[in-house]
Amino acid sequence: MRRILYIWFISIFLLLAQKPTVENVTELYVATFDRVPDKAGLNYWLYDSNLELEGIASSFFDQPETQKKYPKDTTTEEFITSIYNNLFDRDPDSEGLQYWKKQLENKNISRSNFILAVINGALGDDANILKSKRDKALAELGYIKTNRFHLLVPLYTYPDIKDSNGVWQRLIELKRSYPDIDIVAIANQSNGDFDHKSNSYAQAIPMLVENGIKVIGYVYTGYGNRDIDDVKTNIDSWLEYYKDLGIEGIFFDEVSDKKEDLDYYKELSKYAKSNGIDFVVLNPGTTTDKAYFDANIADVIVSYENPYRSWRDNLPSTLNKPTKSTKLSLLIYEMEGDKTEELFNFAKENNFDYLYFTEDGFDGNPWDSLSEYTEELLEYIESQS
Repeated sequence: MRRILYIWFISIFLLLAQKPTVENVTELYVATFDRVPDKAGLNYWLYDSNLELEGIASSFFDQPETQKKYPKDTTTEEFITSIYNNLFDRDPDSEGLQYWKKQLENKNISRSNFILAVINGALGDDANILKSKRDKALAELGYIKTNRFHLLVPLYTYPDIKDSNGVWQRLIELKRSYPDIDIVAIANQSNGDFDHKSNSYAQAIPMLVENGIKVIGYVYTGYGNRDIDDVKTNIDSWLEYYKDLGIEGIFFDEVSDKKEDLDYYKELSKYAKSNGIDFVVLNPGTTTDKAYFDANIADVIVSYENPYRSWRDNLPSTLNKPTKSTKLSLLIYEMEGDKTEELFNFAKENNFDYLYFTEDGFDGNPWDSLSEYTEELLEYIESQS
């Protein structure tokens, strides 16, 4: 019940004079009609209706399509269940169903505002499912471009925001040159084990975010041997100090590839996502038990992280396969010359979607610079769009 009351408070707060955007009106279409908006209709509500989002939601209930979808004999319970399935592909839990049923039947909230309340209150897996539906709709409408391939950059350097030639600034410049390519940067303050906000990170993370780079925080797990409460404490630190500055995900490093450790990572993924983390990456660095993919606990699994020569000479005979919900990442370091095309073609043929290749690493740290081949990799990615 506490979670429902929290959703109620946040949702009603967000209803106040909420401006319509492409994103939130699209979510409203998905919730109400269970479909992608037509572009003309979407543009009308955005630019010609002169309504706030609450007014648009209310007006949706005057439309013939709504009246046909939810006729007068639709019960409150049927209506609530339909909205939950439209948004989250699931029925409401019994506690939530009874709560919202009482609110609607007592006319404490209208049906249109109920929909907005549920959208605004989405957390964890529900929020991820809704975001996926929204982004798929926007891609279909041409508002966002989708590309199978993404750049996953271990940004294990101290933020150098005052240095125009520094790693963080150079990554921003590349994003500006390739705005349609998804770049994910892994920020690494003190190996993820810290108890204070760094002024440098606090300035640099928003700079990446404002330029369209997704930023996720590094946490190590000791291959399942680290005390799980210590790992959760590190997650809490990223949330406390940097969530409001744009941190969207967690990169779990030193991940076990053994099935017997799966429950450990299930708990960590659930903990992260239940606390507002939208994007989870696991890094075993090697082919891992299929159960990790079947469990749907990660958006991305780094199933190969090695020097170029190991990839060239000792590639394993069996590689992981991605699932609908979990993609693969390939990280190669100590690249001997320009092998970008060779590695990119391998990634394309073997279902790797999140990529990064660097010549660095011979000094013992492959992730303290930006590869001189990064722009070439971005060009290959762009050629596939």
